[in-house]
Amino acid sequence: MSYSREYFVGFAGARDNYEVPAALAQQGTLSALVTDLYLPKIIAGALHSSGIIKSSAPRYTRYIELHQVIQVPSAFMADRYNMRKAISGQSIIANKIKSIHLRLPDRGLFLYAGYAYEAFKSASTVPKILFQYHPYREFERNILREDAKKWPELSKLVDSYNTLPEDSRNIREIELADIIVCASEFTATSLRGIVQGSKPIFVVPYGANNIFEQKRARLQMPHAVKRFLFVGTGLHRKGLHILLRSWSLNRPPNSRLTLVVRNVEFDITSFIEDIRGDVDIVSNISREQLSQMYLSHDVFVLPSLVEGFGHVILEALSAGCYVISTENSCLPTLKLPSFACAAVPASDVNALSMAMNDAAKMELQSTRESIARVAVDFTWDNFRRTIISIADSFG
Repeated sequence: MSYSREYFVGFAGARDNYEVPAALAQQGTLSALVTDLYLPKIIAGALHSSGIIKSSAPRYTRYIELHQVIQVPSAFMADRYNMRKAISGQSIIANKIKSIHLRLPDRGLFLYAGYAYEAFKSASTVPKILFQYHPYREFERNILREDAKKWPELSKLVDSYNTLPEDSRNIREIELADIIVCASEFTATSLRGIVQGSKPIFVVPYGANNIFEQKRARLQMPHAVKRFLFVGTGLHRKGLHILLRSWSLNRPPNSRLTLVVRNVEFDITSFIEDIRGDVDIVSNISREQLSQMYLSHDVFVLPSLVEGFGHVILEALSAGCYVISTENSCLPTLKLPSFACAAVPASDVNALSMAMNDAAKMELQSTRESIARVAVDFTWDNFRRTIISIADSFG
């Protein structure tokens, strides 16, 4: 069977700002985006304000018209009202993609991990591209299990990192895919033991808008206190407990830490309660407020144990922040100069502490523009161009 050079794309939420389907729409090769909700800004804003939609991420992009989207509201309802024991929103969307593709079997499939197995299994000769946006779950759980063993406060988590049914689904997706796309080398590494033969794995880094250039007028003047910033969830894999213990034991002199954090796991809360030193905690801020946070801080710290990419790293760089993160993030992929960042081993309190104390001694205000400039190559335009090139490789 020949194929039409058009693709179905599928996932829930506003995954990666819709950049993968947006790339295909720009090229004229998006057959349809299959997702839970896709809403004009005014409607999405109202639903977010009312608490129906939890995330403030836009549910729309100017590149994709409403008629190019197949919405599956039942998937949103299943996840929103915690019906996953019966059926998950992911499963609903995956089966919807399969049923649509059975009616239009000449379309290619460019699907996100977790949404691809059913359609990949029933497809034959059309292109099957898998976007593996997160490391393979068993690979992740092994890292988290080993870290939890180091911390008495996290001992209850050790036995929770068991093999799950969806692991085998993801393995089958990986096996059935013709091409795999990841956003970081770390994610690609997690697949090396699963991918057989010479199956291509493309690493395509995400993009970011240049906050420094857009908000230069709001850049604060140099301040006497070195300001450190963390942005993320309080999930175990984000390494917040490592940052807090490091800060508590060996806080950089004349410094202050801000945590922009949400969804803190219960086992992590004890680390927040035990904080010593100057720490501010905020949550539920707007995108505009977050941009200002980046601009008003000197050093961005993300000590993740596991990251599919870590988009906040690019955002911080684009605002001119010096970045400290781990080797289990996008930093090794970005290959940035040493004046812009430091990559430390994951789960290493002493290495993180040393990197933060070194950063506290640096004159960073004078290098903000140079740091922001290194992020310029990582744009969404470049990301979309590469996605188009990969999709066109089946021509």
